[in-house]
Amino acid sequence: MATQRHLIPTTTHAQDSPINANKYFLLRFRYVTKISSTFSCPMKLHKYPMDTQYCSILFESFGYTMDTMYFKWLDAPVDVDPAVELPQFTLAGKILYDCSQNYTSGAYPCLEIRFVLERDIGYFLSSVSSLFQLLNSQKTLALTKTKDRTKMFWSKL
Repeated sequence: MATQRHLIPTTTHAQDSPINANKYFLLRFRYVTKISSTFSCPMKLHKYPMDTQYCSILFESFGYTMDTMYFKWLDAPVDVDPAVELPQFTLAGKILYDCSQNYTSGAYPCLEIRFVLERDIGYFLSSVSSLFQLLNSQKTLALTKTKDRTKMFWSKL
């Protein structure tokens, strides 16, 4: 997994703030990282082959509450490599959620992305069609052999 990390200091101050009156300013850090990983997605196949799958990835902090840190999606948070192809699916969309939770120990930040995958019916039909062609050729071959054996059987009598 390759990661790139950047700490970007940003300053914020308000004119009426007592912190600003004492010549101090609030220093915030934005932490940006690139994550390359492989994920799996459990699929619900009860509508196969006309199904749509939703694959989720969650980013959640279990060590720091929202008092200490928070997560926020960037304007363009996810880049999908156009060279990557899924043979049976089309990426129909990406849905972004804020899934922050309140637990007994505090409120923890969480972000979720759901990839919407729609099955390509053409891939399924081409697979089924080639299977039927194979079975049909085997059936024709079996009938031909049966007819020849029948002729051979009657000719011996």
